[in-house]
Amino acid sequence: MNPPQNYPPPQYSPANQFPPQNSPYGQYPYMAEDPDQIRARWRLPRRTHPLSPLIRLAPLLIVIFIILIPNTNARQNTASGSPGFTFLSILPVFITPLIIALGGFITWRFRKFWIENGELRISTIFITKDTKHVKLNRIQAVDISEPLTARLFKLAVVRITVAGSARSKIVLAFLRIDEAHDLRTALLLPSPGSDPMASIIAQMPEVPLIAIKGSELIGSTLCRIAPYFALLTVIIITIIASTGVIQVFAFLPFLLFYAAVLASKQYSMWSEFKLGTVPGAFRLTHGLLTLNHETILFNRVQAIRVEQPLVWRPFGWYRVKVNVAGLGDLKSQNMMQTVLFPVGSLSQAFAAIHALLPDLDLARVDMNYPPRRAAWRAPWWSGATCVGSTPTAVLIRRGRMKRQIDIMRMDKVQSIRITCGPWESLLGIGSLAIDSTPGPVKCIARWRDLGEARLLAEHITIMARQARIQKNAQ
Repeated sequence: MNPPQNYPPPQYSPANQFPPQNSPYGQYPYMAEDPDQIRARWRLPRRTHPLSPLIRLAPLLIVIFIILIPNTNARQNTASGSPGFTFLSILPVFITPLIIALGGFITWRFRKFWIENGELRISTIFITKDTKHVKLNRIQAVDISEPLTARLFKLAVVRITVAGSARSKIVLAFLRIDEAHDLRTALLLPSPGSDPMASIIAQMPEVPLIAIKGSELIGSTLCRIAPYFALLTVIIITIIASTGVIQVFAFLPFLLFYAAVLASKQYSMWSEFKLGTVPGAFRLTHGLLTLNHETILFNRVQAIRVEQPLVWRPFGWYRVKVNVAGLGDLKSQNMMQTVLFPVGSLSQAFAAIHALLPDLDLARVDMNYPPRRAAWRAPWWSGATCVGSTPTAVLIRRGRMKRQIDIMRMDKVQSIRITCGPWESLLGIGSLAIDSTPGPVKCIARWRDLGEARLLAEHITIMARQARIQKNAQ
């Protein structure tokens, strides 16, 4: 997994490269409007769009419609003595959506939000008064999504991620699309203790970096499903050959249906995927039925992984994942926010890395392999594991079946551990683990010589300290 010939890609702006501050509002470059006017629009309490309760109820109404129409035709085709539909027979069908609609109307009617004194306040006054205060300097990301039913009315959902656990996520549904983007700008305007880059990034035009073809997305999904489907088919044929029970073939339609559901889910999630960059952030746009607009700040990316499953190797496809600070536990977070792009070429993968770490030259990193005695511990895997470091990152390459390159940013290293089991102690080897925030990237250099592991841990500690000092000095 070496960098392609055209790496690094030309004319990609580094993370901290900003043009001169020559806008009318000096400290807010790229802003076409006075920040005070943007804040003033959100100082008065307001509700979400009046159609919000109906849009929430739309999926349930569609399901009821699909169930009710066939039953209506069945009733019409029965004998003339059939009583048909009566009020009591259809009442249970509509009582649930009526209750949900009433609850949605009450929530919409008595819930208001506004920005005041450096806080986003969400107040619900019905039987009791409940006001939630969210400090603007604790907001880490504001994403906008457009579900299918909301897009018909040009509405969108605003999702606000607050520093802390994954439960600290606020959803405001639904707002007009222009209001959603305006609210995102107002929430990300610089405040004491916040990141001043966030508001700049919210309004800057992006530079296109990666666009995924639909054929690549469908092909990569089918390639991942095909091995499991082939294995199950072999098992079914073996059972038929040994027992003669051909009824096992009845499971094949269910397997095909399951594979189709998985493929359609992946296609719907990542269709029309586009990855762009602005100085200091990635911008992601994807989704077929629900259009998602996400922004990942560079300073929130802790680690990055480039991986290639075995079934993708003939096609040269790769996937990039990241650890993002502030998402909390992986078991409860939105997994889409850990995927930088779902499938692409190696050139695209290294282009994304270069946009994040412009000083990292992967072609010139010296990689060190484990000692030969590590083959007694892992005869197949030890030869495919190596580690290297630069002043800006630690690189760990591993995997024979599934190739991976894990990159940990030096200024994001949280802790370093050296572990070894009984068998490894006898061989004088151990594993060096570099801890980051929760996420899919696990930076572990396995089966290293213990003396080398201690020296590498000291080296990473010193380089990480220097990287943080240098970053704070900028």
